[in-house]
Amino acid sequence: MELTKQEAYSLMVLIEKVYPMITFRNEIVEYWFQYCAEMEYETMYDRISAYIRCSPYPPRLEEIVVYTNQLQNELSFPDPYILK
Repeated sequence: MELTKQEAYSLMVLIEKVYPMITFRNEIVEYWFQYCAEMEYETMYDRISAYIRCSPYPPRLEEIVVYTNQLQNELSFPDPYILK
C-alpha cells in the first residue's frame, strides 16, 4: 500500500518533534510526498526510527528514501528545513 498524504505528514511531524530546531515548509511537505508516495508507511517509519536512533541531526530526504545510484545522482534535493 502506498503512503498517503496524512501518513507522510505524520512522519514529518515525528521528525519535527524529535528535532525541535527545524520546521518543514509547506512546499517541502508536498515535495517529500512526491518522492515518498510509492513507499509504504511502515517502511518509511522504520527507516526514520532507525535514523533517529543513530543521528543527532534531522534526516534529509535522500537519507531515508532508497533510490538507485543513477537516480540519486540525477535528483537535486532542496534544503527541507528552516531554523525556528
